[in-house]
Amino acid sequence: MKKSLYLLAILFSLSSTFAQIGEKVYYTSPIYLDFDIHYQNYKMNDTSLTLICLPVNIMVPITNQLSISINNIPYQITHKYDISSNNLKNISDTKILIKYIFLDKKALVNLFLNLPSGKTKIDIDEFDILTNLSMSILKYKIITLGEGFNIGLGFNYALPLNKNSTIAFGISYNSKSEYEPVNYERIDKSLQLKYKPSDELGINFNYFQKITKNINFSLDLLYTTFNKSKINNNDIFQPGDIISSIIYFWINSDDINHSFLLNLRKITNNELKENGKWIKYENSMRVEADYKVEINTFSNIIIYPILQYRNYGKYLDNWNGVITNINSSNILSFGIGTRIPITDLLNLKFTTKYNFGTIEIDKANNIKGIEAFLNINVAY
Repeated sequence: MKKSLYLLAILFSLSSTFAQIGEKVYYTSPIYLDFDIHYQNYKMNDTSLTLICLPVNIMVPITNQLSISINNIPYQITHKYDISSNNLKNISDTKILIKYIFLDKKALVNLFLNLPSGKTKIDIDEFDILTNLSMSILKYKIITLGEGFNIGLGFNYALPLNKNSTIAFGISYNSKSEYEPVNYERIDKSLQLKYKPSDELGINFNYFQKITKNINFSLDLLYTTFNKSKINNNDIFQPGDIISSIIYFWINSDDINHSFLLNLRKITNNELKENGKWIKYENSMRVEADYKVEINTFSNIIIYPILQYRNYGKYLDNWNGVITNINSSNILSFGIGTRIPITDLLNLKFTTKYNFGTIEIDKANNIKGIEAFLNINVAY
């Protein structure tokens, strides 16, 4: 049962508002198909975790105002710890997003569904895989093996101030249903664990400004709050509220484009109920910065170097099945990618990155990793 409490902190880290700021809301092609081949590997001390997955997303515009998207991720995970090794193959939950645009393309309504096609009731030997996969700073493509049925609704509205600037605001609510995350039948057939994740309410604000003909700026502000998570209908975990600000600059020219993103995130203290008492766990500021240069070479083939940096202060996370107070962590990434237009309706994109940094628990631990993905985008 102690590990079940640890799981709650992991499951909280998986929570995120589904409404996105600055989405594409107008479609001119009947169907879009995105298909990825994604590889990620991180190593720290005697632990290695490798993820190979094949994300598939199909977007079908019903009309110019109404569209539906369906997403699923088949995956294979290999977890090596000390001298042991475990493999896991499955598919993720299926996510459906329905969008409707109205009021002269200024308003957008989202309906989000999470269908539980992924893996729940995980075995104890799969628990460590989940803890490492969901570690916040690593940003694996999959951070949950499966959940219950979730439904969310979001609304966004954009208001042009003049021909060069726009403000937008939105609100979203995501309701999550109860499910069994861990299978205890092999240990005790009478023991059943029903977990009810926190529902979440998100409010966002966006400001866009075209500074000059070639320079654009945007600012996103997002606030997310949660109610308490429950085990067997008993309150057990209170996630902290999230306050985020995202600053984005991009400079465009005929042959070279620059983009810079800065994400500042503050999470208030989490609270975990232990032995009848609520214990607070501190969260510090999280900083993420991305810089990318796109170079148009020939035949509209784009090459883009990438530089990324993540720095998280003190926070609560999990590693190898144990709830852990991370004192600090940072990762620096650099890589290169290319985007190749095969036809007007078919585009290929390949990106590879090398990541390295430190995660301080009791001491500073070096961590390194490699990422690579191939994206195929088809419109027809």
